[in-house]
Amino acid sequence: MPRKVDHRHCAERSPAAADSLPRSALSARRLLYVVIGIATLAGCGSPSESDGKSGGGDVTLEVLDVVGVQGRIASHKDKKIVVVDYWSTSCPPCMKEFPGLVALSEKHPDDVACISVSLDYEGGKNKKPADLEPKVLNFLTSLAPQPKRVDNVLCGTPSDEVLSDATLNLGGSPPVVVVYGRDGTVAKMFENGSADSEDEYFTYADVRKLVEELLAAETAKK
Repeated sequence: MPRKVDHRHCAERSPAAADSLPRSALSARRLLYVVIGIATLAGCGSPSESDGKSGGGDVTLEVLDVVGVQGRIASHKDKKIVVVDYWSTSCPPCMKEFPGLVALSEKHPDDVACISVSLDYEGGKNKKPADLEPKVLNFLTSLAPQPKRVDNVLCGTPSDEVLSDATLNLGGSPPVVVVYGRDGTVAKMFENGSADSEDEYFTYADVRKLVEELLAAETAKK
């Protein structure tokens, strides 16, 4: 937020007082006023993002490579059930189902960690993950409600490498949703690659049902 300038302390020196200053001092003072004016218009005082995150209001987007994604998932072990949604803005089914992840994050903030992993970065010469940030953020901030409780990640590893990563074992193409139990093991992977028709595509109703079953099982053990 631009800093509010207190104009009581910005009044120019009276002509009589200014005439008493050397010409070099007057030039320096005029230059200082110009610099201050430009800085004020530009929102001087607002900290720049230096931690790899970009944001649109309360929605933040972090760039992580595939190892960082794995680490983020593992960080919730023994703490929460984890739902990871691998998606892309070039995948209509991904965007259609994405609000389901947001709904899960809002309904179970204490028991379920929701992570969205954008696979928009495809690699290529002279191309960087940062080039895709505005496009991904534009989609995330267009949602209502917005994914403020979701860990939004733009994967900095090319999408083909992510999908073929032996540890994640995703296979196919997005959308892919992986649900991890609180113990860190995969409870189920939802993907459309093996579906014979669109009628067999998964929806977040399927994901939500599994999460509710896992939570119910935990309650029954207490």
